[in-house]
Amino acid sequence: MKLNWGTGIAIFIGLFIIAMVSMVFKAGQQSHELVTTDYYAKELDFQHLLEKEKLTFATFKQPISAKFVDEQFQLIFPEEVGEQPISGSIYFFKASSQNEDQTILVNTKNRTQFFNVKDFSKGKYTLKIDWKVAENEYYTEIEVVFP
Repeated sequence: MKLNWGTGIAIFIGLFIIAMVSMVFKAGQQSHELVTTDYYAKELDFQHLLEKEKLTFATFKQPISAKFVDEQFQLIFPEEVGEQPISGSIYFFKASSQNEDQTILVNTKNRTQFFNVKDFSKGKYTLKIDWKVAENEYYTEIEVVFP
């Protein structure tokens, strides 16, 4: 069977249209969740967040450290805190899935907070730690990869 130019062009255009429609369908199936739903309110509060982060760097010699020990994940607050009570929240932000984000209240023992590794899925998290000691508010971000 012999094809002429018209038939070849019609087949090409048909395949092109099928490819475009399938790509549009596939794009519609992708997740398009936002990092935060109240973006504008967070933007207005951003300067206050920067001031808390600057105070953190000015006050403490060492930042909050994070390490894995056996099946535990530990956050260790700076030594300068001493025995003072620490309050605040830790937001575990996972960029790849909004469903796996968690907010946990600070509950330390001897400046250390423990977490069970099994409570988190594997992958990279950004810990957004908003904490308070005495009357001062601090903010720290740490990136952690859970095994």
